[in-house]
Amino acid sequence: FSFSKAYGLMGWRVGYLAYDPSIGPQMLKAQDTVAICAAQCSQKAALAALEADVDGRWTGPRIAALADAQKKHVLKALQPLGGGVGASDGAIYVVAKLPRADDEAVVEWLAREHGVAVIPGSACGMPGFIRVCYGNL
Repeated sequence: FSFSKAYGLMGWRVGYLAYDPSIGPQMLKAQDTVAICAAQCSQKAALAALEADVDGRWTGPRIAALADAQKKHVLKALQPLGGGVGASDGAIYVVAKLPRADDEAVVEWLAREHGVAVIPGSACGMPGFIRVCYGNL
């Protein structure tokens, strides 16, 4: 479970995994490769979110509405790129096809000239695209 979408804690890197005890030894193999844990402030924020909204009826609809508004804002900003923009209902990012193929050069230019951080599509198996996260706007 990730707190990113359910409680709007994108980037806080906190979540949990519930599993059947019979696969515990296999799960420990995967966990053993993760030598970090969420920062204390992230853990406290997640706990506060759980305690404040036990049944999810308050937070869920508000976070969904906020994410939808943010997605619309990003899609509008990307309209000049034309029709090569796509968004999923389950993700907190959109992908956009660039007019030129060098996505890494575009990403560097956006960061250097405009202070905008996006992911080159080539890092996600989609060269010529950029990936724009709208989760933390």
